[in-house]
Amino acid sequence: MIYHFDQYTLDKDRLELKRGTEVIDVEPQVFSLLAYLIENRDRVVSKDDLIDTVWNGRIVSDATLNTRINAVRRAVGDSGKTQAVIRTFPRRGFRFVANIEAPSALDDGAGTLSSSISASHRERPSLVVLPLKNISGDPEQEYFADGITEDLTAALAKFGWFSVIGRNTAFAFKNQPIDARKIGVDLDIGYVLEGSLRRSADQVRVTASLINAENSDHIWTDRYDRELTDIFQLQDEIASNIARAIEPELTQAEGARLERKKLTDFTAWDYALRAQMHLYRHSPDDVAQATELARKSVTIDSRSAFGHRLLAMSRYTAAMNRWCESRGRTMTAALESAETAVRSDPRDAAAHHIRAMLHLAYREHEAAIGEFNVAIELNSSLAHAYAGKAATLTYAGRPREALPLFDEAIRVSPLDPNLSFWRCAQALTYLMVGDYERAVDCAQYSIERKKTWLPSRLFLIATLAQSGQLDLARREVEDLLAIEPQFDIVEAAKLNPFKVQAELDRFLEGLRKAGLPE
Repeated sequence: MIYHFDQYTLDKDRLELKRGTEVIDVEPQVFSLLAYLIENRDRVVSKDDLIDTVWNGRIVSDATLNTRINAVRRAVGDSGKTQAVIRTFPRRGFRFVANIEAPSALDDGAGTLSSSISASHRERPSLVVLPLKNISGDPEQEYFADGITEDLTAALAKFGWFSVIGRNTAFAFKNQPIDARKIGVDLDIGYVLEGSLRRSADQVRVTASLINAENSDHIWTDRYDRELTDIFQLQDEIASNIARAIEPELTQAEGARLERKKLTDFTAWDYALRAQMHLYRHSPDDVAQATELARKSVTIDSRSAFGHRLLAMSRYTAAMNRWCESRGRTMTAALESAETAVRSDPRDAAAHHIRAMLHLAYREHEAAIGEFNVAIELNSSLAHAYAGKAATLTYAGRPREALPLFDEAIRVSPLDPNLSFWRCAQALTYLMVGDYERAVDCAQYSIERKKTWLPSRLFLIATLAQSGQLDLARREVEDLLAIEPQFDIVEAAKLNPFKVQAELDRFLEGLRKAGLPE
């Protein structure tokens, strides 16, 4: 059997590993280890699995195993930092994660570059990060440009819902003229991210552009000027900023593509992306459509973490807004979808995020905080995780610890479409610390943008009542009941998972003062 990934070919029959047409000299044990990881790429392979298969059950130290794993990584241009080919799961094992396809035994491994790109790139949004051009006039700055390129590739890969071509393939285009359409055809991708770096004295300027490979249109361009202080910290900062900036641009571009595509031609990824767009609109009809689209996605591809977490989020949103027949059954189904998403891809930060939100809904505060921490560790650019952890800390009776996390979420993604939800949770936090003026401001900001989101109205009512503005609070109760005529104190208590009974009582006291029915 022959396997292609990035610019590499592994031929099991010939016991041969190639980079392009060049044969790479590897030890037999290293070759066997790589082959076993590829053949079992649909799961995390444990240390015991490797020892039983590659070492025939002999006693092997952790140091020996790690040495062989590092040798495999060197052979395929990977590293322990990027983990673009082989990913380590602490205390669990290893998994081959590069995109791959397995041609027939008749394939001689000499196909074109585009033939080595996995079909997954064709099914979901995909892009390549081209090496940044060093325009400093100083060849010594080449390493700096390459370092930011590698960090940016790794940062984008963490988002998970789109494919990112591996670093080694991308660097095959280094110092080549940029023809986005040709690159798109060669790599079978939809988008190209290209840019340049200029360093002068203690100043660095990085310019980046996201290009539609189909028509060479520039979707997004921005420039980053920074002082050169800690070079590694600077690389991480610039890479993270660009990664965060282009994700919403890519979402919008993919939305436009789907609008032009026939529904009968949809793949699992198309259904999931359409579900994501409907979720952002946040209305009963849109959430219902998102649920159905996500369900179609996982019916086609039952192993899609992206599809399962969108199904979980759709169900969670429906339950939290009471846009369903049974809140309890819908929440249970949401938790099942979240658990499936995490099992499908334990490195999907957003899957851990929705599981954390469900832990909070079930009043499992410490479990929720733990899941948010995992999400942040996996993707430090996931702003939702900072805001979700902040909300959880507030409900757990630690609101002062929560305030800086809201600031971090907004710093990470200042134009995020979920900002109104973060402001809602921030309103509760300010209410709990007694800053009524800021609580009112945050709640009103959220209500203006998400009129159907009940928690914002509840927090505004409680704040106005507790600050002595009873007339305004009562008018807000009238507005809430016009949206949800059957809503009462019991439902408000169910909707807000306070850990400390005294804090729940204080919150409900404000609602009672304002006249919300029992």
